[in-house]
Amino acid sequence: MIVATTAATPAESPETISGGVVGGTTKIYYGTVSISDGTYNVAVRKGWAYNMRAWYTKQSGDTAVNTTSKTGSVTVDDANPTGTVNFSWP
Repeated sequence: MIVATTAATPAESPETISGGVVGGTTKIYYGTVSISDGTYNVAVRKGWAYNMRAWYTKQSGDTAVNTTSKTGSVTVDDANPTGTVNFSWP
């Protein structure tokens, strides 16, 4: 899972994003999950800088555990209309 936001870099654990989290603010959140080939694509609004965090899920016994990966940031504008951030997975 990847979350991109105009707010501060997302927390270590994926947060629940609701109207209470972003209501009345200028924070913009986008999220995505992997497509069939294992890559990710997040379509965002041009003209903003985005902070990102990626998580992957692994099995620990009978429990699924979200494990954080790396953080990244990218600005999407006329000069960089398709920003790319690479996250390394174990």
